[in-house]
Amino acid sequence: MLARAGPDDRRRSSMPRFNIPAEDAQGPLVVGIDIGSGGTRAAVYDVSGREVGKLQHKEIHAFTVDDDGTSTIDADQIVAEIRTALSAVLGHGESPGDVRAIGFDTFASSLIAVDTAGNALTPCITYADTRATPRWASSPPASTSRTCTSAPAPASTPPTPRRGLLWSRKEHPEVFARTERFMALGEYVAFKALGTPALGTASATWSGMIDRRTGQYVPESLDAVGVDEAAMGPAIDPDDALPVAGTPLASEFPRLAEAVWSPVIGDGLAANLGIGALGTGTWGISTATSGAIRQLLDTDIPALPSGLWAYRVDQRRTLVGSAMSDCGRVLDWCRNELAMPFDIDATDTATLFSGPPSQGTPLVVPFFSGERGTKWRGSSRAMFTNVGASTTWKDICSARWRAWLCRSCASPTRCARPAASPSGSCSRAG
Repeated sequence: MLARAGPDDRRRSSMPRFNIPAEDAQGPLVVGIDIGSGGTRAAVYDVSGREVGKLQHKEIHAFTVDDDGTSTIDADQIVAEIRTALSAVLGHGESPGDVRAIGFDTFASSLIAVDTAGNALTPCITYADTRATPRWASSPPASTSRTCTSAPAPASTPPTPRRGLLWSRKEHPEVFARTERFMALGEYVAFKALGTPALGTASATWSGMIDRRTGQYVPESLDAVGVDEAAMGPAIDPDDALPVAGTPLASEFPRLAEAVWSPVIGDGLAANLGIGALGTGTWGISTATSGAIRQLLDTDIPALPSGLWAYRVDQRRTLVGSAMSDCGRVLDWCRNELAMPFDIDATDTATLFSGPPSQGTPLVVPFFSGERGTKWRGSSRAMFTNVGASTTWKDICSARWRAWLCRSCASPTRCARPAASPSGSCSRAG
């Protein structure tokens, strides 16, 4: 099966949505919050799982990037964006039911240093930040198959916050010493909204220091980066939702007072759940700002092929997969730096992405933000050849898309090995 949605676009004049008219919706309702690379979204869903009317809102943002590998975003900006988005979707008068739950996901792998007063000492270090790569390559802590990654060469594993902790301790010891708690972005948002930091298991595992079999921190991993377990948030399974009643969030949004807050999960898990990629033999492929392929398993995974990650979801399930560099991000680049229209309807996407290459189609090494899966070489950068005076943005965009597809073709075989599942179906999400 193939469920298809296009990459995340900055502006769309029309975009199919699986929504239901507000007058036909039935409660109870769920508010969904998504923090992605390009924006913060909130929407209201009814009991059937469909978006209610036009109760959705997006706040655009972008990472702060630099040539040294910096990729960060202001954590308090994200908190403010969530408040704005919630105001937009909850401020439309009567609703078809009561809000009973808040589902929440963020991009995976994030790190914020927080002081004793609960204030962020650093911006949120994102998954695309590669400043820790040289430090990790020269002195990586020992890898272990118990955590979310396993590879013969630790330097070729995904850039988890464990790398950021080692880098921060070495490069910014004064900040490291002032830190009371290291938080993931979703954990920090819960702290500001509820007064309690809440870190979901699927997000906690991305620290690279959680035993994916037990959900507990691995002492050797903590020792290797010089962090006490008390400075890291405990992993909370999805069943252990937090009541919103009596929190600052309930005071600001009374309609949420009867709801529960589901501990944050990674956006990859949310994508698999949303498109029905729920078991062995069904892979979910995301083509959003970055790309990924994932498989949700409930079987034991004694060892991982090199370059893959596997993170614990709850007591029963594990999400296995790999990420591919820049997918939708190349569209943003073409819009901002070349002449690609911002309005997606002004582009013949069928020809652009499905038409045959021409003799003048450029050849592209597709690493705008470093090479992600399966080699995880953060210092890699994009390269273009066969670019001439007649080359257009369409040629470059089409070639970059083909390069991404070629890279992604190598991942399904590796992802099948942990489940001993050589074939299966494929679902795709934008």
